[in-house]
Amino acid sequence: MNFFEWGTGIANPESCVDMIYVYAISSIDKNYIYVGMTNNLPRRLREHNNNGYSRSTKPYAPFKLIYKKPFPDRRSARIPGV
Repeated sequence: MNFFEWGTGIANPESCVDMIYVYAISSIDKNYIYVGMTNNLPRRLREHNNNGYSRSTKPYAPFKLIYKKPFPDRRSARIPGV
């Protein structure tokens, strides 16, 4: 597992599109972790951090990416333990 799978950044944002990512973000200021799924990780992280797109995460922004795992499709991303 490389740094960017567990790290706080994205090595190559263009490579994050056209796959499904299960991701976890951690609030920088509060004790809160959110787990989500998206097909565009850079956009989704901007939404969480910049414009409070998600009502469930808006009160806890800003966030840092703590985990991401790519999948070829949503169905395989939802299989527990994969």
